[in-house]
Amino acid sequence: MNWNVQGGNTGIWSIWLLNSNGYDPTRYFTGSGDNNSHEIIFVARPGNNKFQLNADNGFDRYFGNFILRELRNEGQVALFGEVDSYYLPFPLDGVLRPEMFGASITGQDTNLSFMKFFQRANTLAQEDVSLHLEMVGEYKLTERQHLIYVNEGINVTIDGCETGLVDLSGAPTNDERFWLEVMGPGYDGLGSADRILTSLFDPVSINSRGLKLNSAVGISRGDWIAITSTWEYFSGIGNANGYQPVNIGEFSRIRNMNQITGNIYLETGLSFGYKFHSDPASHPVNVRRTTVAGIFAAKGLRALGPAIDSSTNRTGTQFLHVRHFEQVQEDNVIVENFPGYSIRYTLCGSILLNSPKTIGPKYQLSSSEGVWAYGREIYGCGAGSIVSPIAEHCRRAIDLHEANKDTLAGDALEAEAVIAKNVSMIGGYSISCQSLPGGHYSINTELVGHIGQDAGGQLRGKNVRWVGVHSNRGLGLGIPAGEDQNFLDPDFYPDFDPS
Repeated sequence: MNWNVQGGNTGIWSIWLLNSNGYDPTRYFTGSGDNNSHEIIFVARPGNNKFQLNADNGFDRYFGNFILRELRNEGQVALFGEVDSYYLPFPLDGVLRPEMFGASITGQDTNLSFMKFFQRANTLAQEDVSLHLEMVGEYKLTERQHLIYVNEGINVTIDGCETGLVDLSGAPTNDERFWLEVMGPGYDGLGSADRILTSLFDPVSINSRGLKLNSAVGISRGDWIAITSTWEYFSGIGNANGYQPVNIGEFSRIRNMNQITGNIYLETGLSFGYKFHSDPASHPVNVRRTTVAGIFAAKGLRALGPAIDSSTNRTGTQFLHVRHFEQVQEDNVIVENFPGYSIRYTLCGSILLNSPKTIGPKYQLSSSEGVWAYGREIYGCGAGSIVSPIAEHCRRAIDLHEANKDTLAGDALEAEAVIAKNVSMIGGYSISCQSLPGGHYSINTELVGHIGQDAGGQLRGKNVRWVGVHSNRGLGLGIPAGEDQNFLDPDFYPDFDPS
């Protein structure tokens, strides 16, 4: 985009690119002083369709001559080294590889090649082609915030063939950003006309499969929906870090429906009952259609993070964030040395993980050093099966969490959330970890046959079952002692009205 600034000569201004609901702005340009022509080149993500011009009170000029044009870089690669000759790699065998774009498999810097690799993947995905990405080399990378966006029902496979290594050891350590996000449309990724937000017509009981909506227009059999109360308390104890109050909510799929009456029937019974507030118009139980892609699969891959001895409290580059898929399949993926989050799955229907392994920051010698490295985070799901979760020198292998206001929808209210539910974790071990697999915001979960050595047990969530679990450091409820208030004693909880 090009524009100029004219008129006076004082005041600070900036341009932000916002998504369609106006939250989570990304600042692309800030300027002051001279009147000049300006240009920014940016990657427009799905949902990013609003420019916001900002100026302070002393600004005495005006913006003009805006020109917005598309640069069609789809991953073109120079042909035979010629400056003006290009071709677009096409996966004749159905597999796209970074080597097609000049990536080195011997540990050299390959940022530019991966940028083109992901650009080409996005172009193919918009033609509704399922993606098979093969990364078999050792790739030295530092650039972050890559995005692959796919439409409803499209599959994505990332295959390391047991040799692939994504080496992010030189990536930034000063903020929390993912190397790669892979996402289906969800709710915010759709155009405003396609976003469907309705609410329950009647209260429903726990285990109910039949619901009546105020409107079923645009909702179809097989859709996934996020059901969230705007007022009914699930858990949380005020301002204790990691224990902020959230409301009940869950992710479910429609099995059948009657378009005329607004009655829908879910594949499984509800994990919560949903009561009505005395003022349901102001405090509804919301239902959002969440459009999901197909199957996301990651297998035979290893990722190395950038943690250093000064890394603190989760700050630093993260590996992978997958959002809005009907199913996740992960097999033999190892993440190591990430200072905070490693892999996160947000609002996915079912999550199937086989032997997910996490090794924490190399510089930390024991679990008593305040490690914040997480293995797999599950931010709201319909169900999950995790076999042999393994963790060494990290906070915990599996973190069961919620899709909250920041990850659920741009128009979500403060405490709306989708709770992780129906998750089975079997086998595996935790060595020198702060806690065993589990999490803050979860319901109907179990941990079976897990070994913890120098790893504390911690029961969190609701309807939690442990069978044959070993921990040599005892068992706690995971409620911290605050610096100013003792959260171990409910009498000292902050004043908070759950409604």
